[in-house]
Amino acid sequence: MSVYAIPDPAYRIWRLRRLLGVQAGAVACGAILGLSLGALPAVVFWGAVVTLALCTYLALRLPHGWAETLQLALVGAGTLACAPYWQGGTGAQILTVPMIAFGTWFLSVSLVANYLPGLGRRTRRLEYGAFFPHPVARVWAHFVPQPGARVENRSYGQPDENGLIPVRFELPKASRTTAEISEALEAVDETYFMRVMEQEEGRLNITQYTQPLPNGEMISTVVQESFTDVEGGTRYFVVEVFDLYDIYTAFGGWLTDFTGDSMTAAADALDALPTRALKAAPLDTPMSVIACSMAGDTAEDHL
Repeated sequence: MSVYAIPDPAYRIWRLRRLLGVQAGAVACGAILGLSLGALPAVVFWGAVVTLALCTYLALRLPHGWAETLQLALVGAGTLACAPYWQGGTGAQILTVPMIAFGTWFLSVSLVANYLPGLGRRTRRLEYGAFFPHPVARVWAHFVPQPGARVENRSYGQPDENGLIPVRFELPKASRTTAEISEALEAVDETYFMRVMEQEEGRLNITQYTQPLPNGEMISTVVQESFTDVEGGTRYFVVEVFDLYDIYTAFGGWLTDFTGDSMTAAADALDALPTRALKAAPLDTPMSVIACSMAGDTAEDHL
């Protein structure tokens, strides 16, 4: 597959429908505002087409970069809204417009990445589920694995004297990387500790996941999973209660349909198929690709 191709395009369009819709709405608002202020229709039309095409492609090709593509759409919308003020400039003046837009995008990405994650943290309850055309025993084994097992991107260790089971979530690799990016990813410790609170074989599983943060803070999530034997398979339903869940994560999860994507990953694993899930895609973003291109990447090709 070409490095520019979009894997599973139909699935990605459906799963990212909210992100694509918000981006299109932002560009449309910028275009309408520009026209109302006196911009030339041709300038606004072609500017909107190019902006929307670029944002849509980047969102589908690099789904982990949802925040960056959304900010690019917002910067594009602002540029279109200001079209009446730059459309009559000389060739040299007009050439500065994309440069200013890129600089604004780069600055906004830096500010969002450094300041938004972690803001507005509060408790949150998520409820979702799916039907799997497999027996309860098989679905149970997938979601409630034994110590020492590996399922999807999760590795389960052995319980300690307190009954805590270490669970390591492995991040997907980046298809393009530099030494700095590789070191940053390796420094991310996604190890949780799981404790079984209540369990009824084949019916109910209630667990608590805890994770110590570098600042000494401990975050906790309680997960209640129910399994119902129905005609043709198993109905799986889960309730997750987070004690700390920031607005940035909640908004990104909604835009990318994270819960639906998680169920797709489980369905593909149960069917022994290569996963289409966005969360398993290479950990690339538009900015990381640009950084690698400028620095001369050392990367492997995981596409």
